Formats: sequence, structure tokens, C-alpha cells
Amino acid sequence: MNSNDSPDLILHNGRITTLDSNCPEATNLVKARAASYPGLIAISSFIRAFSELKQSGEIVQLRQPKSPAVEEPELTPEAYRKLSARETARRYLQEPDFKIQVDSLISRGLI
Repeated sequence: MNSNDSPDLILHNGRITTLDSNCPEATNLVKARAASYPGLIAISSFIRAFSELKQSGEIVQLRQPKSPAVEEPELTPEAYRKLSARETARRYLQEPDFKIQVDSLISRGLI
């Protein structure tokens, strides 16, 4: 398989997928390579096989899987006041972003 007609192969969360369901060759290559390793097949076998095939040029990864961006809203004085003292203390000690937001509210004199 040359790099011009290689399907778009993505390995994400231990799953091998291709955007072209009519072209399962890339998935089969990874599965066959992973099965050729000694011992039991594990997720690491697929990751290793995928990496080796990509480095050798037998498959081409055209795009990276995107992680969903999760933005936490900025803490407002109203939202801060709605939290219980126990919840505020727990989050302040365990969540660095929450601590930064609380400190910012305090330094601006909003709470």
C-alpha cells in the first residue's frame, strides 16, 4: 500500500477506525501486526502496531483525533455565594483553577 492511496486511519481510546468504511485494509494491517507480537494482545499491542506501520509508511494518519474542549465558566460572585462553605473549602483545596478564580474575586474585592 503506498502513501497516496492509504486510508485515513485513526487510533483513539484503543479503537482503530478509518473514515473510509469501504477501505478496511488499514484496520486489518494494524490488527494483523498486533496479533503477530508474542503474548496476549493488549491495547499496547495495537498502539505499537499502529506506530510501527505509520513510521514505515504503510499507513498514513491524515488527521489527529480532537479532544472536546471543555471550558469552565469564570466564577462569578453570585455563583461563589451559592456554594456551601464545605463545597467551597473542598474545591479551593483540590481544584487549582477554582482557587485561582476565588483568589481573583478576593483580590478585586468582589467577595
